[in-house]
Amino acid sequence: MLLMFALLASAKNYAGHPIECFVPAYFTRAMEQYSENYCYVQNTYWVPFQEHIPHRLDEREKRQIGYYQWVSFVLAISALMFHLPALCWRMLSNQSGLNVSVVLSLACQEENVDPEVRDRSICILTRHIDDALRYQRDLIIRSKGVFLFALINIGRLYGAYVTLVYSMCKLFLGTADYPLFGGHVIYDLFRDREWQDSGRFPRVTLCDFEIRVLGNIHRHTVQCVLVINMFLEKIFVFLWLWLLFLAFLSIVNLSAWLATVAVPICRQAFVEKFLDLSQYEPKTSAEVHLFVEKFLRPDGVFLLKMVGKKDF
Repeated sequence: MLLMFALLASAKNYAGHPIECFVPAYFTRAMEQYSENYCYVQNTYWVPFQEHIPHRLDEREKRQIGYYQWVSFVLAISALMFHLPALCWRMLSNQSGLNVSVVLSLACQEENVDPEVRDRSICILTRHIDDALRYQRDLIIRSKGVFLFALINIGRLYGAYVTLVYSMCKLFLGTADYPLFGGHVIYDLFRDREWQDSGRFPRVTLCDFEIRVLGNIHRHTVQCVLVINMFLEKIFVFLWLWLLFLAFLSIVNLSAWLATVAVPICRQAFVEKFLDLSQYEPKTSAEVHLFVEKFLRPDGVFLLKMVGKKDF
């Protein structure tokens, strides 16, 4: 999603016409092209139509808009950062002694529809999980559960990442006065409060530049149209809603997994549910508790839940 938006922004920035400026009539085509290129590179600034243009240059600089050139890079970096939790997950899961990818691929292969293949796969999986749990049982970190530790930290990492991306977008777009950026923009749209009033992603801006003519410096102020801002507004509002939705799903999913893996009663209930469906004789609650807490522990329950969800 982020890469797609980064490509769209790059296409508009470098293959299209992101800015068009209204220049004096005596400007040649070369001068017009120079003005537009200069204004695009050196930033423009926004002044409401009902206000006078400030005379002081420092006041104009405070109103500068300089994010549209960097949008494609920021979106691409954000997309790459989404892979960090996955890398951390692989690093932490390797410490458990359980080859999660092999277990899941073997448990979920299509050939398991054949009873003989399924029984052989179950035998292999049982031996691997038993060996791995026995190997890790005497380690100190085993009492805490590597997967439980990884799950908590990956959840925290995702939450920190969403918060970081949100804060970076606010800082990058200069929307400190909009605490809930996307919500405020949507609220403005429902109130028919356009960019002319709010200044968020303005389409029409101003640009100052100097031209040396016959040894004399002539300063010009031109009015420019930032066509790209019309697309950026929709992109960032959608991303804000998307990140909000992802944050909500992450919280719900993390809470459900933590409840199953971290809470002893939930761990036992999860295993008992599958034991009730098995062909073996019913076990007492004490036996199930001993099996879950002394043999499976959080890592084993986590792996069983992964296999049950086919979540790989």
